[in-house]
Amino acid sequence: MHFKRKLIEREDDVEASYLVPNVTNIKPNSWKGTSSLIIAAMAGAGVLGIPLAVNMSGWIGIVILIFCGIFSNITSNLLGDLMNRITYEEVKDYSSIGEFAFGRAGKIATNITQYITLSGVTIIFLILVGILMHAVEPCIPAKFYTILGGLLTMILTIALPNMKEAKWISFFGIFTTLVTVIVSCIVSILFFTSSDYELEREVYEMDHSYVNINQIPTAFSIFAFAFGGHSLLPNLYAEMRSTHEWYKATNLSYNAVLLILYLPVAIIGYAVYGSYLGTSGASDILEVLDNPSFGSAYKIPVSIAEILLIMHLASVLPIVSNPILKRVERIFTSQDDSFGDDITVPLVKRILFRCSTIAVLTIIALFFPFFLQMVGIITSLSVVCDVYIFPVLFSWRINPPKSYAMSFLLFFILVWGVVGSITGLISNVNGLIEATKQSDPFSSDMFKFTCS
Repeated sequence: MHFKRKLIEREDDVEASYLVPNVTNIKPNSWKGTSSLIIAAMAGAGVLGIPLAVNMSGWIGIVILIFCGIFSNITSNLLGDLMNRITYEEVKDYSSIGEFAFGRAGKIATNITQYITLSGVTIIFLILVGILMHAVEPCIPAKFYTILGGLLTMILTIALPNMKEAKWISFFGIFTTLVTVIVSCIVSILFFTSSDYELEREVYEMDHSYVNINQIPTAFSIFAFAFGGHSLLPNLYAEMRSTHEWYKATNLSYNAVLLILYLPVAIIGYAVYGSYLGTSGASDILEVLDNPSFGSAYKIPVSIAEILLIMHLASVLPIVSNPILKRVERIFTSQDDSFGDDITVPLVKRILFRCSTIAVLTIIALFFPFFLQMVGIITSLSVVCDVYIFPVLFSWRINPPKSYAMSFLLFFILVWGVVGSITGLISNVNGLIEATKQSDPFSSDMFKFTCS
């Protein structure tokens, strides 16, 4: 599809929103509803790694987390500015903005990052399903649960090919994330105030540091992953009843996620457990809380949080994998190449294509079951581009900044993203190599049951 480039020249003209064809007065979502959808797009598995990321970077990680949140908010508003100024036949998704800004090259680049993100998130969620279920029932190996997660995903993606009826699952993700944060903070505070804390602190050497330069790139990747979801923002904008209220929605969303969800678990988690977060061998904060020596009384709330997260991940896996599966079906059936459009595929071919694709992603999750490293690699390859790099480049191309201060800010965000992406990729690839050497995921014992 070829788009004719045209701009709506206006300054805060809220009445001109009707000129944008994909935004009409009959769209269903208020700014508050849109805000909740933005939170749902961000909140999820990313919160589990935040305390561990602060341990990697030291207390400076709190500052990095705050800047990641602020810059994510700014770039989400940049996308709103662009959508406000662009008018052509239809803008449906993130790649449409890329195509408008840089033609076919922009569309290809944004589509690549979207598919890397969705494939990577599917792999990450399969890994996490194994980790969490193994924490609930440790006798069965985590990789066995990962296989079960892959099989469940195959069944659901075949039975529910479009997933349009599953939007409510996103709100369940907000609920499970909030429960995880509350449980993590309360259990940590109770442990901190218990009589056993000082003894356990000496035994497990729960020290703190201000800055760990070498691990900042890895920590940055985990923080950036927690603010992912920009590729969905144009879709949410297009469904707003009053698009001039976009900034209310984004400002509320990013402030709420940062202040209510991420900062509490980051500060309390690192303050209480310190360097034990890194030496425990845990992949997420719930694994840290699951240490039996910290008190069996904490087991029940932690297990509840783990079970809720398992339910959320199992239900959301078919949703995040669905665009990838449609892409595979388009390739082998030569149908329309538009991202996210419905296509018609015979049932037998659908079963073959979808099962094969999920099987490949599950195999990757089995042989590289390292949650934090995989999060870092996927974030460096694609999420950072969607959140910090592309919005700035698109803005410079379509709506150049009108002040030196804004130009400097956008340049700083661009450098933030580029440097974070490159250093994060190098750091996380090295971390994945080291983790693979140490744990030998290709061992014949990978499915060994540990209980008689």
